[in-house]
Amino acid sequence: MKILITGVCGFVGNNLYLKLKKKNELIGIGRKNRNYKNKYKNIIEKEITHKNLVNLNFKPNVIIHCAGSGSVTKSIQNPKIDYEKNVNTTKELIKFISELTKKPKVIMFSTAAVYGNSCEKNKKQLKPISPYGRNKLKSENILLKKSKKFKFELIILRFYSIYGVGLKKQLIWDVCEKINNKINVFYGSGNEMRSWINIKDVNRLIQFLIKKGSISNQTLDISGNDVVKNKFLVKKLFKLLNINKVPYFNKKNKKGDPIDQIFNNSILKNLGWKPKINLSNGLKEYAQWYKKNLKKQK
Repeated sequence: MKILITGVCGFVGNNLYLKLKKKNELIGIGRKNRNYKNKYKNIIEKEITHKNLVNLNFKPNVIIHCAGSGSVTKSIQNPKIDYEKNVNTTKELIKFISELTKKPKVIMFSTAAVYGNSCEKNKKQLKPISPYGRNKLKSENILLKKSKKFKFELIILRFYSIYGVGLKKQLIWDVCEKINNKINVFYGSGNEMRSWINIKDVNRLIQFLIKKGSISNQTLDISGNDVVKNKFLVKKLFKLLNINKVPYFNKKNKKGDPIDQIFNNSILKNLGWKPKINLSNGLKEYAQWYKKNLKKQK
């Protein structure tokens, strides 16, 4: 299988590259990332433009579109850059696809942020509350429209809170960093709900979708096995990092963050797939990696 991964220097894209490269003809492209050291000749550290994609001289059967920002906070700080990373990158990819004689299957990484606060009690309405969510939704709509025009298969995946060893952003990383810096105050009430999915399950899912030819032209919500309150997650990390304190929640909601993101994978289960990694085991593995990472820095 000839596979192109966009955003390959990011956490998700790089994990997918390492998982898929053994049994596939693979090329990854993405802008340079200071947290990532490239050791592979088939990873091209360039921006995703039509010209750069054409210059790869590669005609993929599958495109995994991971490129784009992955931060609500940064999207609020600079919505223009977020638009460029998400929407403009998708437009450039479409130009490339439009010129391919044989159209590939496209798997797009989107986000539950497109729902905003409407994930409470599974009310599924597209009401994003951050530039990140709005730009992901715009990217989805562009791909949906162009997939009909240029007749390529499209699967849109709206992920709920991806985590795993190596991720240096978002809630789990932020909690570990605060603990390390002896900070005991966290945003919100602690009762906010999140569905978590481990990167290992994400890798398994993509392999499943590539092989499962009957799944196409669908938009799927992707979560893990666990839906937990933030305070449970924080307390668990305190215990795993051997901190004998009680975390304090300041009752202030972080701008752009939804209150609850709750979902189940019933559609995916009907298609024959379900996640394997439970959150307790995933957090234990993450905490062990974080402690080793700290020792290396000292």
